[in-house]
Amino acid sequence: FPTRRSSDLLDSLEPKYQKVLLELLKRETWQRADFEALAKKFKLMPLDAFDAINGWADENLGDFLLEGEDAIVIHKNLIP
Repeated sequence: FPTRRSSDLLDSLEPKYQKVLLELLKRETWQRADFEALAKKFKLMPLDAFDAINGWADENLGDFLLEGEDAIVIHKNLIP
């Protein structure tokens, strides 16, 4: 998040999900197993992380950032 606006945007996400989001943004897609491993690395439940990030994205970006089941697509184009 290079701009000030983007860092303010990140700050609006619950802190425990911020590091997960930054890792997710490093790829275009994540396999479900990799996503679950990432969430667990940060001591989070995968479904909670998925739902929290999408809820935040819907509220702040106007759409869901994460989409998919077996392969999770990251809609990085939504990030200003």
